[in-house]
Amino acid sequence: MLVRYFIITLFMYLPLRGIAKPYLDKNHWKKGEIILNYKAGTEWKRLEDIVKRLDTEIVYRSQFANFVTVRFDEKRDIWELIERFESFPEILFAEPNGIARISWTPNDPYFYLQWNFGEDHLNMPLAWNIEHGGDSTVIVSILDTGIAYQTNQIPSYELDEVESGDGYYHISPDLTETHFVEGYDFVNQDTLPNDENGHGTHICGTVAQSTNNAKGVAGMAFNVSIMPVRVLDECGSGTCDMIADGIYFSYQNGADILSMSLGGAPGDSTGFGTIHQAIIAATNAGAIVVAAAGNAGEGQLSYPAGFEECIAVGATDIDTNLAPYSQWGEGIDVVAPGGDYNDTIPGTGYVAAILQSTYYQLNYGSQKATVDSFCYMFLQGTSMATPHVSALAALLISHGITNPSDIKQAIYSTCIDLGAPGYDTVFGYGIIYPPACLAIGIEEPNEIVSHQKLRILQNPIRGDYIELEISLVQRTNAVLCLFNLLGQKVKDFSLNGLSSRKQKLKLEIKGLTSGVYFLRFEKGQNIESQKITIIE
Repeated sequence: MLVRYFIITLFMYLPLRGIAKPYLDKNHWKKGEIILNYKAGTEWKRLEDIVKRLDTEIVYRSQFANFVTVRFDEKRDIWELIERFESFPEILFAEPNGIARISWTPNDPYFYLQWNFGEDHLNMPLAWNIEHGGDSTVIVSILDTGIAYQTNQIPSYELDEVESGDGYYHISPDLTETHFVEGYDFVNQDTLPNDENGHGTHICGTVAQSTNNAKGVAGMAFNVSIMPVRVLDECGSGTCDMIADGIYFSYQNGADILSMSLGGAPGDSTGFGTIHQAIIAATNAGAIVVAAAGNAGEGQLSYPAGFEECIAVGATDIDTNLAPYSQWGEGIDVVAPGGDYNDTIPGTGYVAAILQSTYYQLNYGSQKATVDSFCYMFLQGTSMATPHVSALAALLISHGITNPSDIKQAIYSTCIDLGAPGYDTVFGYGIIYPPACLAIGIEEPNEIVSHQKLRILQNPIRGDYIELEISLVQRTNAVLCLFNLLGQKVKDFSLNGLSSRKQKLKLEIKGLTSGVYFLRFEKGQNIESQKITIIE
């Protein structure tokens, strides 16, 4: 049976730095190589002289057109080298040797029902072309009801809490290729954090479901490692002492991201001080803590999401509206797909909630979880939204962005703005957008300009113009260039006589296709880029 769904209330009442050069890496271009397009009639000896003068070597010559590929020491600044090549009149233009790939979509048969991963929402196929599922060295701790991560005999003290025809816990069939590291069960104080509810297994799937295995559904960061930490009992309830110790255990045992789809009553932090101290310790140690905003539909966050150290996550429906149950208010950071049982996935008849593998029967009311029987189930909630953000953080770390403040900046600055312009207390910075998030690099701003010289006034861009604000500290001529994700220049804007003040510009981009681009300011060796998203 493909679809069964319940309203899970584990959560309910438990419930700048400047962006510099276009961030191109091993996933987008071949390191240490530049393509030189030279003018017709250029003598070969002259071209060789230019290449030699800049301490590079020709490794490929086109037999069809006037271009060559040169190789150089990877430690050198590619943009400086490109500028030096382009200073020779014989060179039409130079660019990184970009890499193109097949657009990858997993072969999991129910992937088409994962609207949350589709191009109208998180656009994971595009994101996976940038970071392909992450790296197993990155660890996400899921503090929840446990996970159906292994097959083992049910301990005698847990037999009355679950249902099983053979007396064993079983691994979810769609988690058999997921990598797990040692976790802990703080409810029963043992080393077997098996799921007695089903909620934690569903959460795990969104982060790292076994993917492209011709089975079931996909996960966002399917190559990362999962640490199962059980802090909630079979009914989805847990005390703050267990949760706090779960936090300490997680980061002290190597977890990079702590994902918590749980919380207390809206706006009430009473009794959560011990958890707060644990969160502070975790973030001071360099971990990222992600928590669900809550499912009571009120204008206050639940805790721990309400603590400023956490990334607080609200939920959106299939139409990118705030889900009716999602809490909001001061401290909300971002939103992610959480679904709504009142909506359907167009053309399918299925409810537009979040689809992942879990037990055929969850622990709900008087029913016990069937820990030997599985299905694919649609569930809604900020619980379901939260692991999307945890997975994105894991992909960023896999991609080489490891500083916690840089991770948060990357996530927040690339959100698609919803609601009131800019940050607001309903959607926070907006809905996460993994392709743009993974496409950026974070570096220090350059000296020619005041802090953050480029500011895009409306992003994403719907229409034929980019409206931006530029701030300079001296009068100058400059060039604005638009690059795609492969580092290929698609448009130039020459700007003459820019004054040393803040000014607004309007640049025509008619004819460009939807996607993520970088608008790059160039003045000599001073370069800064801002990510933009164009939507036709």
